[in-house]
Amino acid sequence: MRRALEAFNSGDPDAMAEFAHPEGQMEENNSVFPGLDRVYVGPEGFRQWYQTVVIEAWEDFRVDVEELRALDHEQVLVHARLRARGRQSGVEVDMPTFQIFGVKDGLIARRRLYFTEAEALEAAGLRE
Repeated sequence: MRRALEAFNSGDPDAMAEFAHPEGQMEENNSVFPGLDRVYVGPEGFRQWYQTVVIEAWEDFRVDVEELRALDHEQVLVHARLRARGRQSGVEVDMPTFQIFGVKDGLIARRRLYFTEAEALEAAGLRE
């Protein structure tokens, strides 16, 4: 998971896509990114997600991992700090995020972003 997040921070969609399971899903929900509530599937989907959600919208986009926690043998909670500047607006963002990654065959099978740990754990089927 750490290598996948390092690839994410590299700014290279192809490097990140290498960690995508062929059926992996990169999900966005309306509460996080209004208008982008869709699912991107497989390595090509991960590339599209990176292009649309990261490169086109943000400058200096970075996710700094504060904690990685295995929730079970198929799910990992990533507590990270998102730091970015809006490409059009110039607005700076510095905020905590909680991501649930599903893992299959050592690759990312699913990823979803939340603003609170409780929300992320509930989505993972766990309670804090």
